[in-house]
Amino acid sequence: MTEDGKTLFVTNGMDNAVCVIDRHKDALQLSYEIKGYIPTEAYPSGIVVHQNTLIVTNLESTGARAFDLVKAHHRDTVKTVKVYNAHHQLASISFIPVPSEDQLKTHTANVKKLSLEYRLALTDLLPRPDIAPTPVPERIGEPSVFKHVLYIIKENRTYDQVLGDLKEGRGMPSLCIFGDTVTPNQHKLAGTMY
Repeated sequence: MTEDGKTLFVTNGMDNAVCVIDRHKDALQLSYEIKGYIPTEAYPSGIVVHQNTLIVTNLESTGARAFDLVKAHHRDTVKTVKVYNAHHQLASISFIPVPSEDQLKTHTANVKKLSLEYRLALTDLLPRPDIAPTPVPERIGEPSVFKHVLYIIKENRTYDQVLGDLKEGRGMPSLCIFGDTVTPNQHKLAGTMY
């Protein structure tokens, strides 16, 4: 929040943006209005306002090439290793000047375009009569060729992160962070394929 408490900045990870919120305080209540959005790198997760600059941490990035000194387990030597997030991706930090009103309008238009917000308007359209069934109907309520869809999703992980420890696969065991002790059912299912 700005020092005067009038503007709140909120990171929107899925939109790759910072939301700018105007805070109004009158005698009866505090109200909020979204002023716009500022684009960021992938998945902003933390933010600090310092003077007229937003300092934003981004979780999914090619990274700032951050390194950490770690002592080797069996020696007294120190080696440099890359530091990753839970997705085994490097993070980054951005320094973004607080935009003017005109800049915020431009930024907001860019964020809306990149996040495909215009597709939300399609959800307000009524289904059309006499439309032939398609695999993915254009409008909600229009017919589909499928009667049922079963959709199973797990968090987006790479093969190596979950199944890299399978001897039958061609994975990289050093990248496996959710091995058979963490995902026994998935490992059993994958093992039946080999």
